Amino acid sequence: MNDGKAGSFVSAWASTMKIHEIMGESRVRFAQRLAEMSDELASLAKEVERNRKSAKDLGTRYERALQDAETAMEKAKARVSAVTEELERVLVAKEGETMRDAGLRGADGRVIGTGGAGKGALGKAVAKGGALLKGKPASLQKQEEDIRARLSMASDGYRQSMLETQKIRQEYFNFQLPRILRSLKECADEIDLGTQYHLSRYAFLLESTILSDGAVLSPMSVEDGPGIKLTVESIDNRTDFKLYMQNYAVAHGAPKGPRREGPAEDGFLPPLPTLETVQSHISATSSSVHPSSSSSSVPSSTPTYPHAQAYGPTQVFPPLQPSTQPPPPPVHTPSYGIPLAHLVVRDGTEYPKVLTKCAEAIERHGLDNVGIYRLSGTTSRVRELRAALDKGVFLAPGWSVVLMVIFGS
Repeated sequence: MNDGKAGSFVSAWASTMKIHEIMGESRVRFAQRLAEMSDELASLAKEVERNRKSAKDLGTRYERALQDAETAMEKAKARVSAVTEELERVLVAKEGETMRDAGLRGADGRVIGTGGAGKGALGKAVAKGGALLKGKPASLQKQEEDIRARLSMASDGYRQSMLETQKIRQEYFNFQLPRILRSLKECADEIDLGTQYHLSRYAFLLESTILSDGAVLSPMSVEDGPGIKLTVESIDNRTDFKLYMQNYAVAHGAPKGPRREGPAEDGFLPPLPTLETVQSHISATSSSVHPSSSSSSVPSSTPTYPHAQAYGPTQVFPPLQPSTQPPPPPVHTPSYGIPLAHLVVRDGTEYPKVLTKCAEAIERHGLDNVGIYRLSGTTSRVRELRAALDKGVFLAPGWSVVLMVIFGS
């Protein structure tokens, strides 16, 4: 037999553990869903980051292409300007004039060679070249044709580069850039909506979990169960103790310690009469000593009272006769050396009387004393108390002893 608690305590404990198990399973499901939400958010963040990086790289590539096209157009424009200036110098030399005298303007609009020969290296070179080319019209004509051919090629390259740059610029600003910005906005909206959705889902799951725990802890209807508070309050320690003592008496029928009673051949004394035996013996003795008799057999020595006739017939009491029987032996109900289960069965009470009386004495007088649990009564007083308890003295209404003696017993 298990020596632990049983009865309502075990039932309440099992119900409480079942409630905690249900709550634990609910929390585990909640944690699993949170883990799934975390994985989904992580996947969403990775996908959005990948799309954002792709859009950013695409925008950078188109922007670099536009910059390269603009740089190529500027170079083509510079070549056209250089060839144009060279053609102007040849034309001036062909007409027999220097650029200093003509005061022509270049393609960029500034005046070329308007100063003296000592004002710049370009003016000196032009003047010197014009002097050298003077008198050679065939050579000047050939140079003019070559320069014009190169100018035509440079102009065509510049025109093509400008058209290509305009095309790239229009495509970038009218199509690619809005698409890239729209893609970035979609990435931001996607991560925002995903975060909001999972937060709403988290709020719903948390609310559902808490409501489920509340319904388990304190159900709304009786069919769903008593709840943890009523389950704990249903523990009945008195009934559990009584059931334990009954089971103990059944499981431990034979005492394991020293025996008080036994067969006479083993040296045991005969058992003392119990209280019921003494009372039945007294009743039998009184009935045999005082036989029933009618009122006419009352001796004449019994006094009568004439004034009592007005109230009815006179009641005559027989004279008391001395009892020839010896007084009944004292009641002997041993309390020490006997298992508590046997005491409960013998006395027919819920708890042993010795424990009840000792507890009553401690509750009555123990609150007014300090440190009584650290002291113990003398051995002689403890022995006297045990003897008195075995004789049933504690049944007297005014029974009380020294508390230290009770603790020692």
